Amino acid sequence: MRVDDMVRRLSRRTMLAGTTAGAAVALTRFPTPAVAQAVPFKLGLLTVKTGPLAAGGIQMEQGVLTYLKEKNTLGGRKVDFISADTGGNPAGAKTKAEELVERDKVDAILGPLAAFELYAISEYIKEHKVPTLSLAAADNLTQRTPNPFLLRASATSSQAMHPMGHYAATELKLKRLVTISEDFAFGYEQMGGFQAAFQKDGGCVVNKLAAFGHPGLHALSRADRRLRRCLSGLRRLESAAFHEAVCIRWTKISGGGWRSRRR
Repeated sequence: MRVDDMVRRLSRRTMLAGTTAGAAVALTRFPTPAVAQAVPFKLGLLTVKTGPLAAGGIQMEQGVLTYLKEKNTLGGRKVDFISADTGGNPAGAKTKAEELVERDKVDAILGPLAAFELYAISEYIKEHKVPTLSLAAADNLTQRTPNPFLLRASATSSQAMHPMGHYAATELKLKRLVTISEDFAFGYEQMGGFQAAFQKDGGCVVNKLAAFGHPGLHALSRADRRLRRCLSGLRRLESAAFHEAVCIRWTKISGGGWRSRRR
């Protein structure tokens, strides 16, 4: 029998069966220590239950609780779940992270929600070597200054803005733009991604304005006033994009939101 005929007879099912059998033997020979099974796995959640970001933070907690209700074990160990409210601000995130690690002795942390919260605790979790799974979109922590104890299962702040910058330059044929964003980490990084792609394709961002402050430090009316000042600044800059291509409006429908339309 030729070698290539023998290879053909090694079906995928045969390979999988052999692999499964080998794994079973390995598990039999090296059982999990009984002491490890008896010790609960302490899982801490950094989330937001109060303030403007509370809706997303509460849903984070509900998702974890739903999973644990169906399966309250990780790696064969019972889960002790501890939830902490950061209040949606950097100082609160740092304090609650310290409590989870030093007081509650958690084995891993889920969260936090906001990019500025994750930046606030990054050095701390690296120093204490705490495995952290977060959906916060902080660009730097998986790019320019990666944290080896951080895993993100979501997009970065700038990710969706790169194709928007490319589209604005190549499809809308815009040349000069002024950007308006939130005055905190997520907004800065969003506009950074847009600017990088837009300018790579020949556009120019003539100014970057921050219309909204920290979400936990202002009311909607204050945000509205700041945005109106930014729009006045756009007119003074005589941006080609503002006068000829795009009109950005702020509306208080359902709590406010962005709308843009071609002129």
